[in-house]
Amino acid sequence: SMRRAIEASSRAALPVARMTRAVIHALTATRPRTRYLVGPEARQRVLLKWLPDRLHDWAVRRVIGLA
Repeated sequence: SMRRAIEASSRAALPVARMTRAVIHALTATRPRTRYLVGPEARQRVLLKWLPDRLHDWAVRRVIGLA
């Protein structure tokens, strides 16, 4: 299951250029933000962060096919 999850994650990865732009912006901004969320998965992870630990772990296992 973990191998499948890693392979799927690799296929769905954001282009390097998109990540590079975010890093350059963070390094050169006059007032950089504390965090930069790049891509839909990052936004989902932030939402999961607010869940209780057991529910968070369940959701992650479900997404990667271990539930």
